[in-house]
Amino acid sequence: MMAARLEQEAEAVVDRMLDIIRTGTDADAIRAAEAIMSRVYGRPVQPTEDLTPRVPSTAEEVRAMTPEERRRLLAAALATGDGSLVPDTVPELLALGEAE
Repeated sequence: MMAARLEQEAEAVVDRMLDIIRTGTDADAIRAAEAIMSRVYGRPVQPTEDLTPRVPSTAEEVRAMTPEERRRLLAAALATGDGSLVPDTVPELLALGEAE
């Protein structure tokens, strides 16, 4: 019921929002513009960065990691304390960490 009523009044709603954008305070104009833009174009998607360290299974994979990836993996392995993030290549990981 509410959706049908809003659809009937859509033109009036848009006209009012445009009026607020043109004549309202800056804060009101920004809110009205954001409301229109999000309805027309959708809300922007915030990309998320996966900070879960990948666990290398070979020495080659450890060598291919960036120093930051190795530091993150080592810190995560030490933080968990259960060995779940400790690869079989820990000696290689530690050696590469000392070389930098």
